Amino acid sequence: MHDDAARDAATPRVSQAPSQEDAVAAIQWNTSSAVAETGPLTMSGTLTVKVALAASFTAFVLGGIVFKISRAAAGGTTVEFSYSGRESVDAVKSLFTVGAKLLFS
Repeated sequence: MHDDAARDAATPRVSQAPSQEDAVAAIQWNTSSAVAETGPLTMSGTLTVKVALAASFTAFVLGGIVFKISRAAAGGTTVEFSYSGRESVDAVKSLFTVGAKLLFS
């Protein structure tokens, strides 16, 4: 038994970044946020989620697309975010339906 305890103490632990599953409660798009004249589409908005965030996350995934968080406080339900990529405005906006599942990391 003593050998098991020594081995456990000597084994390095891999720390996992915190993550949280949540769902879309509401979305507000910035009116001048869709820009894609030459290059990737850039959009931004404010997302309201159903459950208070457990940590200050830097990104979330929705529909397989990564969105960058610009402001979100742990304990809050409002997230300011942006997207920059090749998806169309309609394709990105269509992901944000009430109840859609998100993964914050």
